[in-house]
Amino acid sequence: MVSPRPHEFIRFVHSTLQDFNDRFIRSRMWCPRSVFIAVLLLTRARRRTTYRELMNSILSDAAGFLNWDHHPSIASLSQARGKLTAESCRTVLRLLTERLGKMMPKRNSHFSGRRFIALDGVRLMAPRSADTLKHFNKTKYTRWLSSHYPQALCVVAVDVFRRLPLDFVLLPKGRGERLGAQQLAEHFHAGDVAIMDRGFPARWLLKEFLDRKIDVVVRMMAGKFGAWPEVTNFLKSGKKSAVVSIKIEGDLTVSMRLIRRNFRCGRPKRGQKAETMVIMTTLMAKDGFDRDALIKLYGARWGIESLFRDMKCEFSIERFHSESVNGIQQEIAAVLAWIAFASAIQLFAENNLPEGRRVLRTLCFVEATKIMEAILAKTKDLSAIINQAIENVARYHYAPKPGRSFPRVCKSPYGRFRVR
Repeated sequence: MVSPRPHEFIRFVHSTLQDFNDRFIRSRMWCPRSVFIAVLLLTRARRRTTYRELMNSILSDAAGFLNWDHHPSIASLSQARGKLTAESCRTVLRLLTERLGKMMPKRNSHFSGRRFIALDGVRLMAPRSADTLKHFNKTKYTRWLSSHYPQALCVVAVDVFRRLPLDFVLLPKGRGERLGAQQLAEHFHAGDVAIMDRGFPARWLLKEFLDRKIDVVVRMMAGKFGAWPEVTNFLKSGKKSAVVSIKIEGDLTVSMRLIRRNFRCGRPKRGQKAETMVIMTTLMAKDGFDRDALIKLYGARWGIESLFRDMKCEFSIERFHSESVNGIQQEIAAVLAWIAFASAIQLFAENNLPEGRRVLRTLCFVEATKIMEAILAKTKDLSAIINQAIENVARYHYAPKPGRSFPRVCKSPYGRFRVR
């Protein structure tokens, strides 16, 4: 089995963590690098721990990076986290995924060599504090019923072919997914392709992407209400594919491609009616993207929904340790870093498997934790640990069954609402 050379994993972890400064303005025991390592250890998959448990084991877990001779206090970690900015964590996440992307097998890249990035948002329940109440919404359902905890909107950008979370934005109250997409577009490269769901289409946002030379694949509203006039006229024509002029600003128009697909969700039940899906894109047939390829490309967007499931189920993201907005963003960046590391292990494990075979995602998180802990502790025989981890993941591969459909059900509704 072809696996990554161990020194590549070690080098990217060292180089990424070294991008943090080794001291704050006032030199103390904690520094930005050690704080981020502590947040990583706090947010391990299925091993989310407390400050007290972390302080008891941090010397052994990260002895190679910290070089401490005694345990710091719990209060010192809380104070040090207040000095680490969320933007620095986002920057390190972007560097980490960029370096991991260069290590990925070419099997998992598109034939065009472009990045296909899915954008979507997920609502997160934040701790109730003065800071979170100031920045996030408290949803009100009726006059007497409102949410007890404020809700945050986290918009994430994910490379759908490499399964790498590239960046995220945590939005304050009164904002929407479109604003998050606009902020994330600043870190896209010319030639990237943004894949978006029905909540994103807006003419000003479309112009924002086109001005940055970013192509789009977006699902449009196809109902009687909320659909763009261009989409409504396309549906009336009865065509399955057409190139139309889309008005994006004033008299400025752009030629876009519209594709219609009638389908039934999952395994259709008796009497279930077909739904109509309309995809709008700047990718044309002459570029090598026919109708079926674009439908399949939009279907790959579902990987970002799987990432949200991992955040909430495997990492219990909503059990934040910090009650500040800055601390919440630190933990989101750490969780996305874990997911990126697990995705690298998954792709290397699947590299030599037969086409269509998959490995268990949960095993990738377990082995990623083992490898990261070994690197932080500077274990001598890292080669054997990395190779064994990839073999353990590849051992239990399977062929996914097509056509499955499961409803989205809230798993932890307790404590979310209160009667006024």
